[in-house]
Amino acid sequence: MSSRGKQKSSKKTEKTAAHKNGKDTKSKKPFFTIFSVAILAIIVVAFIGSPIIGRMTESGRLIFGSYDGDEIEIYAGSYMSRQVEFIAEQMKAQQQESDNLQWQAYQVWRAAFERTAIHTAVLNIADDAGVHVSDRRIDLELTKSGPYVVDGVFSEERYKAASVAERSSTRDLYSEEIRSQQVRNDILGELKHAAGEVDFLNDTLKTERNFKIVEFTPEDFPIENVIAFGQENSSIFREIRLSRITIKSDEADANSVYGQLITNPGMFEELASTQSKDAFAEKGGEMGWRSYYSLEPDFQYGEDLDSLFELEKDEISGVIETTFGWTIYRCDEEARLPDLEDEETLDTVASYIEMYEGGLIEDHLIEQAKEFKNEALTSDFETTAFEWNKSFTVTEYFPVNYSGMFFFKPVKAVGEDNQSFFQKAVYSESFFETAFSIDTEEISEPVIIDDTIAVLEMINERTVPEEDLENNQYFYQYIVQQMQDRDFNNYILDSEKFEDNFDAIFYENIMPK
Repeated sequence: MSSRGKQKSSKKTEKTAAHKNGKDTKSKKPFFTIFSVAILAIIVVAFIGSPIIGRMTESGRLIFGSYDGDEIEIYAGSYMSRQVEFIAEQMKAQQQESDNLQWQAYQVWRAAFERTAIHTAVLNIADDAGVHVSDRRIDLELTKSGPYVVDGVFSEERYKAASVAERSSTRDLYSEEIRSQQVRNDILGELKHAAGEVDFLNDTLKTERNFKIVEFTPEDFPIENVIAFGQENSSIFREIRLSRITIKSDEADANSVYGQLITNPGMFEELASTQSKDAFAEKGGEMGWRSYYSLEPDFQYGEDLDSLFELEKDEISGVIETTFGWTIYRCDEEARLPDLEDEETLDTVASYIEMYEGGLIEDHLIEQAKEFKNEALTSDFETTAFEWNKSFTVTEYFPVNYSGMFFFKPVKAVGEDNQSFFQKAVYSESFFETAFSIDTEEISEPVIIDDTIAVLEMINERTVPEEDLENNQYFYQYIVQQMQDRDFNNYILDSEKFEDNFDAIFYENIMPK
């Protein structure tokens, strides 16, 4: 069976990070081009007071979206900047740091943005409802748990040592938190659950099963298919080396800069450094090699991008209106077709297929999984896995533990390896429906779990003693609360009132593509 091979996994992840762009709003893996990896970790962990904001915008603020007209922004000392620092420190404390610092930074900032969006929405609801917090209430909270409490006692000395601005900011923060909590209590605090729900939960958890599982992943997509796709779509994988100047004020200013370039093209780097308002300015506008498809989200009209790829070396484009302003490009190296014999190019094509043409991979993997099942039915699961050169996972016994609640038996493999699959599987209803509908030694139909196709064989089933389920009644209220909070947060993030411009702003100002 033709396969791209597991040995490409690490490299492919890096290429995905480098080539991902604005078409995918859920899981981008950007490439940090402004700062070195050495200082990226510092930026991820410690954001407050960083000069990065000052370099990105004249106002020192970035607006990532809005909720019902209320802006979701970041600046030194803002709610979002505090969340960036808090989440990064939390990730560090839990030893969740990754070798891919660019991807980790995106995760931190995205999580901080979503928390800020929810916070903004709740305060918006509080304003509409007229929720008010008295100064006395804020004073009481500050004396109990504020930054001026030392060893459980309010410290007047520490309070007086704080600046007026710091005290005011702290009071505003506490006012927001109190109002936010009041809204959540009003909406979610009185929700009850029926007594029979605990019995239903115990019925669900008392049956545990274990399985053998074979996975088909994007790494099993044949290299021949990647080459064929690259040949059929070679135009979108063309590359051109560019520099640019971005003017965000108005078109007239952009035309003024363009006029200077017509007179003196050698001023390009100087004008990029002094006039451009994007992350490439400090490099004299240099963007490096860019693929056609990675540039597509920046252009409102396809013909503008097409004209860019027709530029000759050192030729300067006219003023082009892009999605982030008025831009002037210079061609540093003329466009070239992809070399589909080059391993790095093939990794780029493979990453593109995964991001934007995932259906091609999924269809292929499903067919492979069906073929595997049919062969296993005529032989056996383990023998077929060996003949296909596929490793298989044996799981521990587990119940229907949807979303992987830590109170209950976890869904995991025997041993410490290959747990990443189950971190996705626990959020798949079809995984549990399939796993708990087949009989002993029955082989399942292929199950789609994120980007993986799985085939299961049920090994055995057992019943949990009643006494082991007695404590579930105490856990259930917490579970209900967690689910209510999650549904409430999703309601906000799915609302038409929520405007999400995070990726566009992030990639333009923090980690340019």
